[in-house]
Amino acid sequence: MIEVGDVLRKGEPPADAVERLRHRLRELDADRHWIESSCVPSSDCKARMRGEIETTAASGAPSLEGLIEHFGDIAWPQHVVHIPPFAMGEKGAAVTGSASGELTDVMALMIWLHKSAVSKVIRTRCRRKIAKCALPRSGATGGASSEGKPNCAGARRPRAQRLCTARILIRAPCWALN
Repeated sequence: MIEVGDVLRKGEPPADAVERLRHRLRELDADRHWIESSCVPSSDCKARMRGEIETTAASGAPSLEGLIEHFGDIAWPQHVVHIPPFAMGEKGAAVTGSASGELTDVMALMIWLHKSAVSKVIRTRCRRKIAKCALPRSGATGGASSEGKPNCAGARRPRAQRLCTARILIRAPCWALN
């Protein structure tokens, strides 16, 4: 339990201490919101993008084992589609059920075929999105837009300071934020 004497400054009336602490809580709440809505580092975005493309491309590779081993068919990438059918039965009664089937995974196959082109397009789009979040080159506004809002969380504080604040606010272990 916190004692009144622990929060009062020398000669400060209790009402002023309450207002000071409320103000500090509002500042911390604003910092928490600022951290939660900050830009994700581009290196993290690029690593995740590479991982997703690699995973999808690997699942899109056709299998030649059947053809080579016993002159069978090429196994094209498949994915299962679940369809919730709905129909009307006799006297307007609803008939429900489930249906599923396998379809050729054309998207995975196309990414497998054109992995470098897909990576290039996604990298370019990622770069453009990150550029919108970056500091202005002139630096005249101090990392803020004309309305005074920051362009990105990184515009106000260095990454190390953001992470330090984030660890304090959300009480996450250090390894979860690095």
